[in-house]
Amino acid sequence: MNNSSANGSSSAHALAGLSSKALLRFIDSLEGADARFGETLDPHGVCIMRGGEIVWEAVWKPYSLEHAALVYSASKTYTSMAIGFCENEGLLSLDDDPGVILGLPNPHGITIRHLLTMNTGHEESTINELDWEKDSLLSTPPEHTPGTHFSYNSQATFVLSCVVTAVTGQRLTEYLRPRLLDPLGIGDRWMRRIRDVDFGASGYHLTVRDLARTGAMLAAGGKDGEVTVVPSAYIEEMQKPWSDNSGAPDPSLDEYIRRTAQENWGAGYGYQVWRSREGFRLDGAYGQFSLIIPERDIVVAYQGATTNTAATMAVLWELIDDWGDAPAQESAEQLEQLVRRAGSLDSWSFSARYRAAPDGELVSTRCWREDNGMLRIGLDMFVGLEGMSVHVGEYEWLQTTIEVPGTQNPANLLPLAVRGEEDIDGKVRIHIVVTSSPHRVLATGDIGGELEAAWHTVPLRYETAKDIAVPRVVVDAV
Repeated sequence: MNNSSANGSSSAHALAGLSSKALLRFIDSLEGADARFGETLDPHGVCIMRGGEIVWEAVWKPYSLEHAALVYSASKTYTSMAIGFCENEGLLSLDDDPGVILGLPNPHGITIRHLLTMNTGHEESTINELDWEKDSLLSTPPEHTPGTHFSYNSQATFVLSCVVTAVTGQRLTEYLRPRLLDPLGIGDRWMRRIRDVDFGASGYHLTVRDLARTGAMLAAGGKDGEVTVVPSAYIEEMQKPWSDNSGAPDPSLDEYIRRTAQENWGAGYGYQVWRSREGFRLDGAYGQFSLIIPERDIVVAYQGATTNTAATMAVLWELIDDWGDAPAQESAEQLEQLVRRAGSLDSWSFSARYRAAPDGELVSTRCWREDNGMLRIGLDMFVGLEGMSVHVGEYEWLQTTIEVPGTQNPANLLPLAVRGEEDIDGKVRIHIVVTSSPHRVLATGDIGGELEAAWHTVPLRYETAKDIAVPRVVVDAV
């Protein structure tokens, strides 16, 4: 796999059949120029590959192509591949009883395959009441016979991570390092842990290039060039629609978005991957995707932050629909227009289009101007950072890393990027981006006075700053 960059200054996209016009329309739609969506879809980064080559990539400041960020449930696919390695090495069978492996009761006959396909038989309401103990899912009576009822189930993936550790003696990431991460050129990465095991269901911090490299390997049937990374037989089985996840789409959605949702979240579920309109994908909360179309050898990896993920998916498919199989005929002017646009992408350029999440309200804070003229904002909106503050960039993003006090484990850092703008009335709009995650805080108010603060998208399983802190390896990831 060629991991060289093909950024906005390259015409590789045109040679691969993807026009500058299509990419410019793609950027506009993501940033919020598309009236169908009403606000920005908050794009962070995209890496597009075909035939194992990067044909176009872009990133919006303050994010970076080289820095890792939380990809939520896209992590699940890596847990699935670990199970595939375990099967190939004779450490387990997909029809094995995970209770036997873990030394726990499993009276309802749930198998590893049931866990992989989220077909444990439990209703969503039951799953939502479970805690994060190894025996919680296995010991809870399901409402349906295992293998007959799909319900999205992060507890199932957590049990799979426990199984990997039980049969290998290693945490998930340690086990994957020589088998998957090193062969794909993926550097040091970190997955959030639950006690002594990697979470498995969420918590991986990856770059958009990591997602693309993984997708390209899966598109090639488990191969990276001539080297088989993941057993091809497992990849073939992984992408089949083992579970029926079809259902009535949300009637409140726009017709086009509703159809997109049905085509991509109702097309079947495999071994910790979602079937799509074509192909399959890694899929994480708020829009962390690696969209894989093996038939066309296309991969679109994407990171962003929106609750309107169906809209993001619609924009991704519109780009793919615009993609031809012959080189795009373009003028030097068209190519140069894309180069200029892609080289200046910055989320601040559409900062007025962000809206706070309905449940995103945080405690208020204050900002003030120091004697040296620099603007400063308090971090009181983060529980555990009360009394701390950071400078605000007024013409560029200011990057800083905060040490979360009182944290006893290595995950004690909060990398932030901060930018603000004052209007003629002395009111200020400030964004605080947690760059190791999809999330940002929006703050507005008077300089010298109180500022209202709210999450744009609310971190999952969040209570305090400790819950989104990361170790040094994430801050320094390349």
